[in-house]
Amino acid sequence: MKRYYVLFVFCTLVLNSCITDDNTIEAEASQNTGSLQLAHKDAVIVKNTSNPYDAAGDLYVKVRDIAPYVVPGTSVTQITVDVNDAAAKVLTATYPGYSGVGLNDVTWVVNNYTDTAIINATAASADGKTKIAELLVLAQSLTNKSFSSVYAQLTSFENAVLSDNKLNDLDRKIVLTAAAVARYQSCDNGDEDKYWIKKRPAILGAINGAGTGVAQAVTMAMATEMSH
Repeated sequence: MKRYYVLFVFCTLVLNSCITDDNTIEAEASQNTGSLQLAHKDAVIVKNTSNPYDAAGDLYVKVRDIAPYVVPGTSVTQITVDVNDAAAKVLTATYPGYSGVGLNDVTWVVNNYTDTAIINATAASADGKTKIAELLVLAQSLTNKSFSSVYAQLTSFENAVLSDNKLNDLDRKIVLTAAAVARYQSCDNGDEDKYWIKKRPAILGAINGAGTGVAQAVTMAMATEMSH
């Protein structure tokens, strides 16, 4: 009888050990998943080091994370105030002289919200405007695609822009800034929400503001998104 008892105890200990190991593996897997999500969030995976305007995407996500929820019908005036407040908290350290977007800037985008109007309002060259239009077509084609696919195609597009001799510096600044915003917002939404292109307004806002600079592009991306 004693031998059966010892065998029972031994089996119980082994079973508990297996359960503990399974729990540990699950915990580690969960932690690793969390680390991967954090890596995406902190731009470890989404970053394109070749893009000199890559920071625009990261800053956009940070501004969006603290921007207040906008109830449909919120006035453009209130949106302008809210987005400038959120942008100031993120951008002040990097762009200490930046004063935010003006009400007229946001109002213009709201009243001229079409691809053609946004593109034509830029100071890009004819070739630059063509490339901006190509970015918008590419972004639309990436709807419902996994982040790995989005990342590969956007970074390939960005690298091609960098080597395109027909584009001037301003063209590259506008296209690459908007592309960075598109890439970061697709990663931040994650593979669970592949319809990231529903935030197309942010890309158009970035195009509108990029001619002035990264800070303006980031703020206009957020303002345009909040307005639509």
